[in-house]
Amino acid sequence: MFLLFFTTGTTEKIFEMKTQLYDIYVDNQNVTAHVPAMQELLKVSDADRDKHTKLNNQRWVHFNYLFLISLEIYQNILKASAFNLEFSYLHFQFHTRIVS
Repeated sequence: MFLLFFTTGTTEKIFEMKTQLYDIYVDNQNVTAHVPAMQELLKVSDADRDKHTKLNNQRWVHFNYLFLISLEIYQNILKASAFNLEFSYLHFQFHTRIVS
């Protein structure tokens, strides 16, 4: 025996009152279902919480990694700028001594 289920949803406000046309109604971040079986699916499970925590941690690890790379690049730019300023100053002093 093969069962096939389809779940559809809409975010159109006009359909909010026409519950026979949809399984799940999404209004911004509020999700509602008029069928009891669908309402059960909308409950947050322990597995959902666990996955959310892992994804959130992964996101922060990635963000921190990008931040550290950006910081390293910025520090390298500052070092290069400081070197260029020092080089320019020494170059200027060298040329002014030759000219004078």
